[in-house]
Amino acid sequence: ALDRDGHNLLVLGLTKNRSIFPLLTSGHVVDQLSDDPQHVLMRLPDAHLDVARVDVRTNKLESVEASRGYPASYLTDSRGMVRLMERTEAGKPGHGRVFLFARAEARGRWIKFAEGERGAEEPNALLGFDTDNSHALVLKPKDGRAALYRLATDGSGSEDLVFAHDQVDVQGVLRV
Repeated sequence: ALDRDGHNLLVLGLTKNRSIFPLLTSGHVVDQLSDDPQHVLMRLPDAHLDVARVDVRTNKLESVEASRGYPASYLTDSRGMVRLMERTEAGKPGHGRVFLFARAEARGRWIKFAEGERGAEEPNALLGFDTDNSHALVLKPKDGRAALYRLATDGSGSEDLVFAHDQVDVQGVLRV
């Protein structure tokens, strides 16, 4: 982070390593928190903390998601609440089974709504939430093409096709 005038450069995330392995990254921004310009949410490379709210002026970290002991990635809803999680099988980052979880509200119970084998039958690609944050937006195959679906995050398995085209794949969504 740095000031608008280009001064006061600050590396955000983890700057000290608690491991014998080298620290290759300080973390990745999960959400820029547009309603809170003094903070961002970051996924951190730490065995005890997965997601933290980070002050962009001081680098003070506040835990949002504790580590579950396996690799995971996260998506937030439009309010900056961590609501979607993708994780791989313990001990097999980059391959093995992939599990997708959602929760109906922030800090709620994680509910598995999809799984598959990385590469072969890989599950739906998570894109985010619909406008009222009640359904996950995901890419799923339809007639040999990637299509956009809304999946309920309550574990009911309900899904609606949002958009599909027989000549092109859907690549993502844009929130305006």
